[in-house]
Amino acid sequence: KSWPGKKGVRAAESLLLRGPEVVPYLVEILNGKPSQYQPGAAWVLGHLGEPVHIQVILRAAAKRRTGGRASAFFDAAWNLDAAKTKHWLFSFLTLKRPVFRQKATEFLMEHVDEKDQRRVLNLLDADSPSVRIAGLRLLEPAKVEDATERLVQALADLAPAVARQASILLALRADDAMIARLNQV
Repeated sequence: KSWPGKKGVRAAESLLLRGPEVVPYLVEILNGKPSQYQPGAAWVLGHLGEPVHIQVILRAAAKRRTGGRASAFFDAAWNLDAAKTKHWLFSFLTLKRPVFRQKATEFLMEHVDEKDQRRVLNLLDADSPSVRIAGLRLLEPAKVEDATERLVQALADLAPAVARQASILLALRADDAMIARLNQV
C-alpha cells in the first residue's frame, strides 16, 4: 500500500476507478499527518479532483519533513491546473519549510517562463535569505533580462548563503563577458 510500490499503485488505481466518490477520503488522508499513503492519495486526487484541491495537495507536501516523493504532489496539483499550481507554489515558497522550498524551487525551475518574472523578482526582495536564494535560482529559467546583473548584485548580500548561491550561479553561466564584468567588481 505504500507509494509507488506495486501495492501502492494497485491501491491508487482502485481508488481512481471508484471515481469522484473517493475525493473526500483522499482529502482526509492529505489533511492528516504525513504518511506513506499521501503521495498516492495526491496522485489520485490529481486525476479526480478540482482546482480547489491544489491547496490541499500542496499543503500536504509542505507538511512533510523530507522531500521524498515531492514530485508526486507537485505533478498532481499541476494536473489539476498549471497556472493555479504555480501561483500556490510561489506563495508557499515563503513558508519556513526549507526542504519543501528546495523541492518546489526545483519544480518551478522547469515550469516558469517570462510571465512569472514579477513573482521571481518579488522573491529577491524577501526578508528570508532562503527565499531570496529561491529567487536567484529562478532568474534564468524565468528569462529575467538582467539576471546576470542581479546575480552580481547578490554577491554583496549580507547573508553569506545568498552571496554563495549567487557566486555558484554566476560560475555556471561564466562566459568572457561575464568574467570581464566580475573582474570589475
